[in-house]
Amino acid sequence: MKLGLFMNTHGIGATVDEQWTLQPVPAEDMAPLTLARQAEAGGLDSLWFSDHVLVTIDSASLHNSADLETGQRAYAPSPDLLDCCVTMGAVAAVTERVQLGTSVLIAPYRHPLSDARRLSTIEALAPGRLIAGIGAGWLREEFEALGVDYDHRVAVTAECIEVYKRCWRDRVVSFQGEHFSFSDVSMDPKPATQPPIVFGGVTNLAARIAARHCDGFYPTFVDTKAEPKRYDSVLIELEKELDRVGRSTADMTLLAVVSARVLDANRTADDRAFCKGTAEEVIEDMAALGKQGFSHLVVHLDCRSGTVTELLEQTARLSEQVAPHVRGLTPFGGWGSSI
Repeated sequence: MKLGLFMNTHGIGATVDEQWTLQPVPAEDMAPLTLARQAEAGGLDSLWFSDHVLVTIDSASLHNSADLETGQRAYAPSPDLLDCCVTMGAVAAVTERVQLGTSVLIAPYRHPLSDARRLSTIEALAPGRLIAGIGAGWLREEFEALGVDYDHRVAVTAECIEVYKRCWRDRVVSFQGEHFSFSDVSMDPKPATQPPIVFGGVTNLAARIAARHCDGFYPTFVDTKAEPKRYDSVLIELEKELDRVGRSTADMTLLAVVSARVLDANRTADDRAFCKGTAEEVIEDMAALGKQGFSHLVVHLDCRSGTVTELLEQTARLSEQVAPHVRGLTPFGGWGSSI
């Protein structure tokens, strides 16, 4: 099993008043290069970067980690945000081994030729290290501000994924679809091998998109109600769709975003939740995800202080106390583990 780190370029994750949230961090305090170097030196396998162009001051849209009863949003009204691809390029220059993933690139925000170029640039700077995490988006107000259609975003995303593949594979790139159409363009340099594409989502529709177009499926386990079997029905739909399109579970890697917090042995009872507790308890919970077939866990560290100091400390605990033990775990269920 691989273990990755969710970067803090959009804020630091924390559970506050039983609600998962992103605590804003001033850009000058984020220190993503320092964090990236520490994570790689500590043996973590991957680093993951969020994608938003903007956040609206007021919003009725809720991320799937939000509390639907209270309507509390995960993002603050005006957080500092660093662009995922720009930051990944900087991180590529100060690391050598660690994989770099978008978590997730919201495909409908931009023309797919533009994002194919951005992603292929990262691959050129860090050969063989890119994981293209792709999603359809959830923040309706952001789509409206960008002048992008929200209601057809899933169909647009499917076409975007196919355009990326052609850009990274075909000498002369052409595409004729419902939402995008172009002929005879170049997109070079080509990657030596196509970067893996994983689809971020938590629904049956997301599972079907992953089965038809992607190499991996990437749901989230960050809120306070998370538990290993949460998406069993979605994984059943993923397996069914793979069979419908002539693929097997061995063709599909299961990844997941997991909120985690590594505590000392003297933790209080209130500190115990899924993937939150002593190192032994966190390892046990991650092993439970392995039994569901997940082979690559991206850890969104739960840092109650909202400081980079605590984030670096938790990263060290994750690297030293958890990662060596998780690495030896073998996922169940016949799912792939190539990403």
